Amino acid sequence: MAKPYKITESTAEEANEPVVAYKTTQQSTQGMANDIPEGYMSLDTFGEIFHRKLDECYANIQSNCKQ
Repeated sequence: MAKPYKITESTAEEANEPVVAYKTTQQSTQGMANDIPEGYMSLDTFGEIFHRKLDECYANIQSNCKQ
């Protein structure tokens, strides 16, 4: 018995995406001293300030609850 339909499978075409030139680690660290934005803060410094302020807020919450 013949099938009343045909299945045609087409292959997907390859994507034509633009080629991006990525910097290597050595190239990106050479210009890093000049690329630091004004007001930059390291992650460690930010963490210290954040946790200090967070501790102060918790202390205020606890003191407000005792009243």
